[in-house]
Amino acid sequence: MENTLENKAKFFAQYYGQDVLKASSVQGIHKVGRSFMGKIYHDQYLELKPISSISDGDAIEVCKMAIPYTGRYELLEVRKTSIVFKLPFINSKYQVFPLKSRAIHLETYKGGLGVVEIDQITPIFNSIAIIDYLRSRGYAVPWMGLSVEKLIEYSWIKLNED
Repeated sequence: MENTLENKAKFFAQYYGQDVLKASSVQGIHKVGRSFMGKIYHDQYLELKPISSISDGDAIEVCKMAIPYTGRYELLEVRKTSIVFKLPFINSKYQVFPLKSRAIHLETYKGGLGVVEIDQITPIFNSIAIIDYLRSRGYAVPWMGLSVEKLIEYSWIKLNED
């Protein structure tokens, strides 16, 4: 995808209503909305949270959406683009097996998100809901084939490292 103002406006619209808009020409942080969406300027960007700063509560919500959740959960590690956790494995017959380490990779993997268990990739069927949830909480997530790194390179976003 090309780095154009039209594409930038489409990306910004994904964060509509959130206080994440900044510009070098305007002080403070602003809500992405109609007053700013009419004119997208080159110096505007969204200040978003990196996945590595995800809260325990948000990580639990992502895990609940990723695979069947039994209430037992242990967050192990948050990496740059993934969440590593332990959760009981539940098969299609709803048989519960012991805790196993899994990772939710939030960058695209072969066209979508994936839960990784050892070397086996299992696609997440409700990955759109996970991306929408993370975006609604102000996290930087891939968009239309553009990685978070590419969004930074395009100057569409900056990561809030607080």
